Amino acid sequence: MLVHDVAAPACDAPCERRTAADLIAAGASRDAVGRLRAALARFPDDPVLPLLLARAYLDESNLFWAERTLRDALGRRPDDADLRAWLACVHIRQGDPALVTADLPAA
Repeated sequence: MLVHDVAAPACDAPCERRTAADLIAAGASRDAVGRLRAALARFPDDPVLPLLLARAYLDESNLFWAERTLRDALGRRPDDADLRAWLACVHIRQGDPALVTADLPAA
């Protein structure tokens, strides 16, 4: 599979998602982080870009920025169950179960 060049021109949100997913799948998470940060600045309300950015940070073992990315996105969409689930996963990886229960609302 041909991986998109991280320096490729900016495109619309669906194109950015595909490009980032290709970079992550190719093991180029660091390149994906740079691309996704720029894309998220252009499309702050896109529901998928923060998840991809958090994934890229997790692939780089950067739990701090994965958490920060998800928290920022939750500030814009506080009821987003996917964001809450991903944040809970980050907190599990951090070894903080008390935060996990705060992340997930009671059913």
